[in-house]
Amino acid sequence: MHPVNAFRCPQIRWQRALAVLVVVFCLFGFARDVFGQADQVSQLTNELKDANWVVRLDAAFALGKLKDPVTVEALVATLKDVDSDVRRTAATALGEIKDLRAVDPLIAILHDIDPLVRGCTVASLGKIGDPRAVQPLIPLLKDEDATVRRDVADWLAYFKDPRAVEPLIAALKDTEPVVQLSVARALGEIKDPRVEVPLVTALKEKADPVVSGAYKFFIGLGEAGSEETLISALNLFGNKQMALDFLNCGNPELAEAGRAWAKTYGYLIVADPNSVATTPVLWGSERLVA
Repeated sequence: MHPVNAFRCPQIRWQRALAVLVVVFCLFGFARDVFGQADQVSQLTNELKDANWVVRLDAAFALGKLKDPVTVEALVATLKDVDSDVRRTAATALGEIKDLRAVDPLIAILHDIDPLVRGCTVASLGKIGDPRAVQPLIPLLKDEDATVRRDVADWLAYFKDPRAVEPLIAALKDTEPVVQLSVARALGEIKDPRVEVPLVTALKEKADPVVSGAYKFFIGLGEAGSEETLISALNLFGNKQMALDFLNCGNPELAEAGRAWAKTYGYLIVADPNSVATTPVLWGSERLVA
């Protein structure tokens, strides 16, 4: 059919009209969603200044879920709220939005009087992932709150910044096992030659929290005779992933220990070194050389 005749055909015209209507309705729906969220953001932003702290907290929480960068400045201002729960929620929301404008204001409240605020601020800086946060985070390895110290170590592992190595080595002497575990994990993740001596020393001293945290490092190191200490760490501080990694590391003694641990705690783990759920670290494959 000739294009002109096709256009004149009632059936063709009806189909084209229907297509146009579909496009119009889609655009209308998109505009409604955009302007609807804009109205919601405006209302929630105003509620950040409400006299009722519960309203302010709920508004900060909702803005974190919306993740709209336009709300960053209002949430930054809320970091100075008189209520610690509101400050904590605003800090968390900024971590969800992941806008670089929030980095310096979050750094400024790292020493908030409330440990929950400090912990949420640490997590948000980690989620944003800007390396400017590394140096300000390091002093919090000595925070009075063990949970904050643990969280700092966990996020320093994420950054893998060499500036954190010496402070993390010092933090291996923390009095809390949960902190020692996270610190050791961070050192193992950073893979700096400076970490080998203190970690091997902890292995020889049979420091189970440290060995558990850095177990991947020790698998890669593959030191003969270390299996007993690694198995002890698995039994005291292990989890399913650690047992799975033992199973697939290529060391028969650790593999058997991984199976036994999984059976004891009711997990099903399968020997499959090529699985995405397993560690790529094989026994003795990553000895560090200073």
